[in-house]
Amino acid sequence: MSEPPISDSRSTAVQAQSDRAYQPTPLIDRLVAPFGARRLVAGRPGMGWLLTEVSPAQIWCALTGALWLDGYNFVLYLTLLGASVAELAWLPLVNYGGFALSVLFLALRPPRSDAKAICLTYTFIARSLWLGVVAWPLIAWWLELGTGAILAGVFMSVFLTALFGNVGVAAFMTWTAAVVPREERGRFFMWRNLSAFAALTATFQIVAWLWPVASTATSSNSVELAWLMGLFTATTIFVILSTFPLAWSPAMPPRDASAEPHRPLWETIRTVRGFRRLLAMGALNTAAMACLLTYLPRLLHQLGMEGQTYAALQGNVQVPLMLAGIIIAGFALRHLGGAFLMRGTLIITVFGDSLFLLLTSANLAWLALLCLGCVGLGRGLASIAWIGRIQELAPAHDTRFPLLHLGINGIAGMLAGLALMITVPWLEAQYVAQTITHEPLWLVIGAGVLLRCGSLVLALLPTRT
Repeated sequence: MSEPPISDSRSTAVQAQSDRAYQPTPLIDRLVAPFGARRLVAGRPGMGWLLTEVSPAQIWCALTGALWLDGYNFVLYLTLLGASVAELAWLPLVNYGGFALSVLFLALRPPRSDAKAICLTYTFIARSLWLGVVAWPLIAWWLELGTGAILAGVFMSVFLTALFGNVGVAAFMTWTAAVVPREERGRFFMWRNLSAFAALTATFQIVAWLWPVASTATSSNSVELAWLMGLFTATTIFVILSTFPLAWSPAMPPRDASAEPHRPLWETIRTVRGFRRLLAMGALNTAAMACLLTYLPRLLHQLGMEGQTYAALQGNVQVPLMLAGIIIAGFALRHLGGAFLMRGTLIITVFGDSLFLLLTSANLAWLALLCLGCVGLGRGLASIAWIGRIQELAPAHDTRFPLLHLGINGIAGMLAGLALMITVPWLEAQYVAQTITHEPLWLVIGAGVLLRCGSLVLALLPTRT
């Protein structure tokens, strides 16, 4: 009886190891590699998706005002739905209230699992919930509800989007910190943001070209409202579909088995030098944004700037300088560090915000160019400076740090929104009574500039050694 053949176990193991080692390069990686991403995608299959999925998200935020509150279009949309100047104070309150309440996830459901999975889940939910800002007014009109009910439903959609979206953003910071080496992070965020804002520039030009002009048979308000509803719907569906490429991006690497368990959050914060100052800076900066981002579009509209003109200025002035800021920040993050980069960012941002206080109907045509140019440069720098600094300070695989940072920012923005709800009606009454000479919009923007100055002062204070 013959013996069965003896298999070569060694050669089989080598072959299996070789099969596992060989992974065909995804098409998306091959497409982005020639455009300066070769080092980023090398050895990281699927990194091309992580580099490019940001473009739809940036377009969505810029055109609809989601999460950023950076929306001339969204403030105009609320105005066309019937929101008054005082009612606009609800916008930062509900948006940053969602950010603030996301901190509850630290206590109720600590994010200790796969950061990529957390990012995917909460990002998809948040983007889907934004459809409510269009769907609810249609339902409310069909039910013949009043303006108050319409605005309440829209603000609820804003709140829920911020609540879930903030958790997704925090998980994204942890995920990218794990898959991108520290020395490559500046290049990584520069590549992402450059591609996103290049797409954003083209989008703004298209939006400006397609912006409707009311005919004699229709009112400009009804035409613009229908146009904005269509724009928001199409952009939101686009960004929901763009969430799926995140699933094809590099996986979250497992945490080192020999690493010590995460210590209690407050105990860890005491050992991370600079993080408490970053929390205070972020809080002041966000409170400033609650004033500026909500009321600057209303001021520009009041001074005579139309939506079509604003979209054109964004595409021709603001976004190109954003691109310049991104390039500068991408190189500066590695060579100068996040702390230095944030100081420069805040200096430029404070200067640009201050220029808005000088705007009048007479100088709007030329000074608005300079204002939006400074804003664009500052935002380009900030798009890398803040996240770069957080990733420098936060321990690896610890989503609690970025989530706490964003949550504290949300609390500050919510408190600013509450203050605006109280003070704006009072300021309007004082202005009507001629007790004050400056318009309430101007005073609110001035308060935002002062808050931003507070963040700059903290950034310039010497670091304790």
